[in-house]
Amino acid sequence: MRISPIDPADDDAVRAWHDLLLACGRHDAPDSFVAASLEEVRGLLRGPAAGFSCAAWLGTEDGVPVASGWAASPLAPEAREAVHVLPRVLPGRRRAGHGSAMLAELSAHADRTGRPLHLATGIWGPEHGSDGAGSAVTGFAARHGFTIGQVDARRRLVLPVDAGVLADAETEAAAYHCDYRIRAWAGPIPEELVEDWAAMQTVFQADQPRGDLETVAAVITTEQIREDDRSLAASGQIKLNAIALGSDGAPVGYSDLVVTTGGSEPARQWETVVLRPHRGHRLGLGLKVALLRLLQRTRPDLRATITVNALSNAPMVAVNDRLGYEVVDYAGEFQRRPR
Repeated sequence: MRISPIDPADDDAVRAWHDLLLACGRHDAPDSFVAASLEEVRGLLRGPAAGFSCAAWLGTEDGVPVASGWAASPLAPEAREAVHVLPRVLPGRRRAGHGSAMLAELSAHADRTGRPLHLATGIWGPEHGSDGAGSAVTGFAARHGFTIGQVDARRRLVLPVDAGVLADAETEAAAYHCDYRIRAWAGPIPEELVEDWAAMQTVFQADQPRGDLETVAAVITTEQIREDDRSLAASGQIKLNAIALGSDGAPVGYSDLVVTTGGSEPARQWETVVLRPHRGHRLGLGLKVALLRLLQRTRPDLRATITVNALSNAPMVAVNDRLGYEVVDYAGEFQRRPR
C-alpha cells in the first residue's frame, strides 16, 4: 500500500478520502454514523478551524483507495501534547496490515509535530457489551499499545418524538424550575450572550466525565465560538440552541445540536450543561425538550438525532432515557504514549 499526504487543493484526493469515510462509517456504525460533508472535510484541511489543525492521508493499492488517515491537533495551549488519530480501512480490505501501516504514518506525524499523547476513538456494536470484549476495535487498539480511557454510549432518538411525550416531559421538568425561563433559536449565538456562552462552555469542558483519559479541560473563548459559527456556515450546517435564564435574566445553562442544511443526515447533539448552583431543577430535561421542539418544527424531514454520553454520566443518561433515546453502539476513547 502506498500512503500519500492529501493536499487540500487536490479535489480528487479529498473526494476519495471522503468516499472512504462514508463507506467505513456506514459499515461500522449504521445506526449512529453521521457523515461529515465534503465541504466540512475540505474546510478542516484548509484550516486551522474549529480549534484544530488537521491533516489527512490516503492509502492506495494499484491506484485504488483502500485506507485513510486523519490527524487532528488541538490548538489550545493546554492540549499541546495531544493529537487525535484515526486510521480507516475499507471493510473488504481489512486484516491485511493496512490499518497498522496507516497508524504508523499517523504516529510519525505526531512525532514530527511534538504530540506525544495519541488519542483515538473506535466504535463497536452492542453485541460486544460496553467493554468491547472481542471486538476488532479493542483488539487492534490493544495490539498497538492503546488503553481505554473512557467508554461512551452512542444513542439514537427516532423522530418525530410524540407530542404527548414532549408535553409530559416539559410539564415534569417545569415543576422544578418555575423561576427559570428557557429560550430556543436556530443560528449563531447572539452577541449579548456570547461571553456567557463561552463561560458555560468552559464549565462543560471542566465538568464532562473523562474517565482515565489524560486530556485536560479547555478554556473556551468568544473567538472560538465565532470560529465555530463560521465553520458551520461554510460547511452547510446550522446549530440549534436552547438556553436557560435565571430569574435575573442571567444565563445558567444551555443545550445545542447541529443539523446539515441540505441533507437528511441525523441531527447531532453537541453539549448540555447547567451551572452548578442551578442544578437539581430539571433544567437539562427542559432544555432538551425545547431543543427537540425547535428541531421538529424547523426540520420535520429528519428521522433521528444522535447523542453520545459517557457511561458514568448518570444525570444525562437519565434525561436521554426519559426522552426515549436507545443505545445503538459504543465508542471507546483510547489513548497511548509511545515509548
